[in-house]
Amino acid sequence: MKIIFKIVGQVLASSVSVDGEDDSNLLFTDLLGRLSKVQVIILNYSCETADKYHSRSGLIFAGGVSLSLKNLVDLSGTNDIHRIDRELDYLREVGLIRGGFDPVIADADISPNALALQMYVRGQGYVGSPTEYFNTKEADPEKVEGEWFQQRQQKLRESQQENSA
Repeated sequence: MKIIFKIVGQVLASSVSVDGEDDSNLLFTDLLGRLSKVQVIILNYSCETADKYHSRSGLIFAGGVSLSLKNLVDLSGTNDIHRIDRELDYLREVGLIRGGFDPVIADADISPNALALQMYVRGQGYVGSPTEYFNTKEADPEKVEGEWFQQRQQKLRESQQENSA
């Protein structure tokens, strides 16, 4: 739980404003209050390892991140795969990651959504733009997503060929 308290502290610190009227971090403190330690560990990893970009309009987005079941067990500190599956399902439902487990290839899409990236930045105590924090480069979201999807499809085909051999 220490990791959650540390992040909440940084989020609160990043909400201090001269006029004392900044409530922009309420969303993040609410979200963090509903996350488990396992979810925070997975989100931190996802946000730290994803390639980050900004669209032509200046909005942040991330490329894909996937982890094998074994790596998720190692990262999360629990070998209860059903718990990990539930944790990922929740992260997807609250809009922090894109995917979850793919039962065919036994890995998970833990790609962070923009909300997760913004929460991560505030959790570092940074009050500026997430695109500045990550020093992002402009890219076409559809192209980045398309390349990620093609990589996932290739992995699926390889897995199916291994299983049929």
